[in-house]
Amino acid sequence: MIFISPRNIWANSQRNNFSLTWHLNLSPLFYIASNKSKDTWVVEFLGPFFTFYHSNNQEGWLFKPLFSWKKTKKKERFLYLYPLGKWESENGESSWYLVPFFRGNSQKTASNKKNEYTKFYWPIFWGKTKTGESFWGIFPLYGTIYNHYGLDKLRFILWPLYTKSVWGKNYRITMPWPFFSYIKGPDEHGIKIWPLYEHIVSPGKWEKRFILWPFFLEKKDLKNPKRSYQWMLLPFYAKQVEGNFTSQSFLWPFFRIANNPDDNLTEVEAPWPFIRYSKDNNSLNMQLWPLIGFKNAPNLSSYYFIWSCFSHDKQRFNDGSILSSWRLLFFSKIETETNNKEQITYEKCRIWPLFNYKRVKQCYWFAFPEINPFDIPEIDLMYGSIFHILELKRTSNAGYTKFLWGLYRHYWNKNENYRAISFLYSSQQNRNVKKWCILGGLFGRITKGVQKEFIILFKPISWWRRIFHLDNKKNFSDLKLNHS
Repeated sequence: MIFISPRNIWANSQRNNFSLTWHLNLSPLFYIASNKSKDTWVVEFLGPFFTFYHSNNQEGWLFKPLFSWKKTKKKERFLYLYPLGKWESENGESSWYLVPFFRGNSQKTASNKKNEYTKFYWPIFWGKTKTGESFWGIFPLYGTIYNHYGLDKLRFILWPLYTKSVWGKNYRITMPWPFFSYIKGPDEHGIKIWPLYEHIVSPGKWEKRFILWPFFLEKKDLKNPKRSYQWMLLPFYAKQVEGNFTSQSFLWPFFRIANNPDDNLTEVEAPWPFIRYSKDNNSLNMQLWPLIGFKNAPNLSSYYFIWSCFSHDKQRFNDGSILSSWRLLFFSKIETETNNKEQITYEKCRIWPLFNYKRVKQCYWFAFPEINPFDIPEIDLMYGSIFHILELKRTSNAGYTKFLWGLYRHYWNKNENYRAISFLYSSQQNRNVKKWCILGGLFGRITKGVQKEFIILFKPISWWRRIFHLDNKKNFSDLKLNHS
């Protein structure tokens, strides 16, 4: 009885020192590739659904579409139920979340000890600040938070019944939120009884108030109240003044006129969002939404025809490069980037749901079909390849082709070339060695220079030559004489 194991097959290939990557190919059910000299290997189960890989600069695994883990020398990332969940660590900083159940972040010092962190596992949270202050809470019963939401301290009891927030020497008490607030401090003070009345003042800076929100609102700059203020009696009239800039709205938000003589600015919306016009010294913008729109500025020009159906943008950068984008409906996009010598450095053509093509200089990638509607790298990683029947990648010195989840594979680089139709047929070669086999190694041949060996039952053999005396002319002659 003969027992054939992947370990034994790999050991035999290494013993013969043929310098070829070892493959065990039962695609799309199972596939292994390993190169001991380069310290790289990859394992696939069920096509794109389960993948494990390792190389000298990264390692990881994927259980699509649920989980993905990748680690490099500087960064580690774990995706789970993406886009709902993600964990990421880089340069001592970590963050994680699973919407809406938990989220957190932490930062480590040079001594690899936690210096600052926040953890939230609904409804409990806790953490520590850079200065060593600890905080915790059980939402909505009780909690204290430091250095979050732009505040130095936030405390709540039976939220929204009682909340106290502190920033600098100022504090705000809200009970219950958002109906009553009291603010006191050297930078701000005032009161809010929503939606009836509000009056808050920042001494020497600004003052704001409302009556029967949102119908009457007012805000003004105390340093220059006539040249910087907002005044609204909604929906009938609103006015904003900031220096020489003036904006007036009638039946807000439908009709608006704005101007600024400093840069010859004129803006008209009548009615918003259907008709919009703006012009100044450097730009022109006209829209008859949703039929047609046009914008021209020094670094950006764009237009659209039947909004969301067709649009074109051209963006110019300071280094002389230009990025041109064409969009068709929501999910199809064509992009081209050229450098200051008008040479194409980047191309992208994504026609949903047909195909996706990307090229950076002499390297390109192609996939068919492209069922995934979202052009987001993480979503494409987790979901995109599940639907790809054909996938191609080419660089200046390497590339691959995969068809029907790897039923047909072609990998090549500057040192090696590999083709295979699952376990039915495969061929490999480099500068010195050629190899082909049928049924995964049931029968094949290896050629190394003038040396040739057949593969029978997954093992290279040479004893067949001695059986038939083909490598010994003297023995062949003796055999012929004796027979006669």
